[in-house]
Amino acid sequence: MQKTVLFIHSAGPQGGGEGSSNLSAYLERELRNQYNFVCPKMPNPENPEYILWKKQLEKELDKLNGDVILVGHSLGGSVLLKYLSE
Repeated sequence: MQKTVLFIHSAGPQGGGEGSSNLSAYLERELRNQYNFVCPKMPNPENPEYILWKKQLEKELDKLNGDVILVGHSLGGSVLLKYLSE
């Protein structure tokens, strides 16, 4: 079973060339042969609320099996740290 990388993006616009989109595209391209790459759309990224992001993160984690590597960019990293510390 392939390991999964779960990438949580930054706050702000996430269209092409905005926010974490270039980083997530790069990681997906570089990792696709070795990892299942998951980069979910997080709720309301231009006005993020932790509780909504936490709920989305829990939904994403519930879908995954096996080993998961968590990666967060900017606010995504902060959300992951807070979630894991709780």
